[in-house]
Amino acid sequence: MAPIGLNPALAGSFSGTARVGGVYRIQDLIGSSNAVASSRGYETYTAYLDAPVIRGIREQDWVGIGLALTSDVAGIGNVKQTGTAQAISYHMPLGRGGKSTLSFAINSGTTSFSVKKADNFLFETDLLGIGSDPKLAEYQDPENQSTKGDFGGGIAFKSIIDKVSAYRLGLSAAHVNSPLKKLGSGGGQRTPVRLTGFFEYDRLLNPRTRIIPAVIFQNFGSNVEVAFQALTGYYLDPKKDITVYGGLGVRSNTLNPLDAIPIYLGFDMKDLQVRLAFDTTISGKSYTNRGFGALELSANYIMKIYKRPKVDPAVFCPRF
Repeated sequence: MAPIGLNPALAGSFSGTARVGGVYRIQDLIGSSNAVASSRGYETYTAYLDAPVIRGIREQDWVGIGLALTSDVAGIGNVKQTGTAQAISYHMPLGRGGKSTLSFAINSGTTSFSVKKADNFLFETDLLGIGSDPKLAEYQDPENQSTKGDFGGGIAFKSIIDKVSAYRLGLSAAHVNSPLKKLGSGGGQRTPVRLTGFFEYDRLLNPRTRIIPAVIFQNFGSNVEVAFQALTGYYLDPKKDITVYGGLGVRSNTLNPLDAIPIYLGFDMKDLQVRLAFDTTISGKSYTNRGFGALELSANYIMKIYKRPKVDPAVFCPRF
């Protein structure tokens, strides 16, 4: 539900004037032992806006732009990561009637890091009883909060197969310049490139029911993650244009071949989309989070503003 985060080529890839949305996510919030009970886990806020803005080289092409803001807070030290991302995309309808569209994009961004409650950490000097760690002041000094450039890009393709089915797929790369992640006066570390691929198939089974199976793949450094999901949509109220959704998924990664089972719920009401996802951990990690992997709530709205046609007045001569 955060298109720019998934693939920057999705920026402006919709029918409307602008799309605005947000995502709220909490992860690993519950601990089952004293060692982790005081941890707040991860809490992430994302807001985004994207739009098709101008016509492209060909009459049927168009250019899209997107902006995303992300704030992430983790752990008892409130380690905060704030990021911005900007994307510009180009969309090219292909084939007879423009049933297929090829999109590609580039994006850039910045990320800043800070520690809001560094005194909650336990350092080696505390264990040895020789006073506070000298780096404690560095972590809380605004001068040591590092912000680095971040660049990436993506490509996406969608196509209408027939009257009842369509698909879309894409591949994106983030952190292609391996920006330096740094906090304090230390040397920091380079962020590895993250590759993300996805495939989604949408088929209408009857006038009121559709199925949407999908798969997403991510490679971030040495970690590989694959997630499968299948949603079913039911056209509940044709008069109010309401569709409700429900589905299940499964996620696997390098450390846990069977990590979690996500549960999906949601609805569409005209140009409003709302989704709720709950991650049930089934791997060994459930010892620390009691099976509460993550809870994510997202929504977006497509605005449609049309110009009023200017009609020249006409004067008709009366008949005699």
